Amino acid sequence: VACGNKHILALLDGGYVCSWGTGYFGQLGHGDDSSWDHPRLIGALEPNRLHGAKVCQVACGGSHSGVITDNGWIFMWGLNRNSQCGVSSSSYRRDGSDTVLEPRITDLNGLAGDAPVSLVCGRNHSACVGASGRVYTWGAASFGRLGQMDARKKELVPKEVPFFHNKQVHSLAIGGFHSIA
Repeated sequence: VACGNKHILALLDGGYVCSWGTGYFGQLGHGDDSSWDHPRLIGALEPNRLHGAKVCQVACGGSHSGVITDNGWIFMWGLNRNSQCGVSSSSYRRDGSDTVLEPRITDLNGLAGDAPVSLVCGRNHSACVGASGRVYTWGAASFGRLGQMDARKKELVPKEVPFFHNKQVHSLAIGGFHSIA
């Protein structure tokens, strides 16, 4: 189970995922911005729709959500104003808004084949740990929360945090404006 600012994700047996709560930014993953007061299955993440892959971890941020599948994909959705979903939201919304209404695969080229094993989401940024123990971050870079030497306004896709290149990280936690490994 993962809790965001006003939404919840639950991972069920068989790799199915349910969500409920406030959906103003599409963070529930049902293809719209509706809110639900009871758990609802996210159809786009059903194993038969993922070519047999199953979700093995769920994560919630302030107004975005993400999952890792057992074959090493990350899917994210919800508010993407700072690229915290690691996907291009404008290509999925006709109105050009900063939301991704249903799960979309995150660009993992920055991981260079390092399979993600743990995903965390903050208010406006996200991070994962790869199987190598390396850390990757994306989203809002302000306040140094991404741990990147080049603290641009935002990082569009996952990028390795240089400090951890030769260090084995076991787990991450993220707050609104900070991260810890």
